[in-house]
Amino acid sequence: LDNVPVELLDVRNMVKVLESVGVRVATSTSTTGVGSVSSSEEVVGAGSRLELDASSLTTCTPDPSYVKSLRASFLVAGPLVSRLGQARVALPGGCRIGTRPVDLHLDALRCLGARVREVEGESTQALVEGGGNERAIRNNAHHRYVQIDLPRGRSRLVGCAIRLRFPSVGATETAIMAAAFAEGRTTIENAAMEPEVEELARFLNNVMGTQIRGAGSSTINITGVGREGAGGTSSSSDGAHEIIPDR
Repeated sequence: LDNVPVELLDVRNMVKVLESVGVRVATSTSTTGVGSVSSSEEVVGAGSRLELDASSLTTCTPDPSYVKSLRASFLVAGPLVSRLGQARVALPGGCRIGTRPVDLHLDALRCLGARVREVEGESTQALVEGGGNERAIRNNAHHRYVQIDLPRGRSRLVGCAIRLRFPSVGATETAIMAAAFAEGRTTIENAAMEPEVEELARFLNNVMGTQIRGAGSSTINITGVGREGAGGTSSSSDGAHEIIPDR
């Protein structure tokens, strides 16, 4: 991803969310000098490049301490369910379902066939595997999570007609990312029309091989390509994309 403002704290925290589920991330300001975003060395300046490798995810539970640091972190829920068949994501800011609009995200996932429930964090530490080694990420005793699963016997979400009660940008993006790799066709009505929604659809179509039409309007049509439909592999495809400037 080119033109990423990696100096922003929210971007750095989102990188930590991705790293906590096994995404390998590196950054550079040119084609040389690639290094870890989360290292102590600061990389400042517009136009930086993020290189992300999500081919080997290691857990469906992103580190709750980073998830709760920014609202956008909840956007990992849809992709995790599509890739792993489940997601366990801390409620942003410690809020309960319904008190902030994550309920719109969850309504969309339910429509696509996911089972959703709110659970308490376990008293034991969560573990993730990486490079043959296990490492404890946090003690989860004081966190509340949303547990999202596919129904028994199903390997994919299923396309449906989603009508958002409010044209939320985040909920629209969650629905797009989940539906893009679901079985069949999905229509999103009352979708958000912001340029970030258009940009997400453009990225998914151009880099991941998805079939999303109508982004930027109030009605979006998506034909699911399946996990094996992106780039001809079961987990990822390679590509480059320059994102629009931050507003």
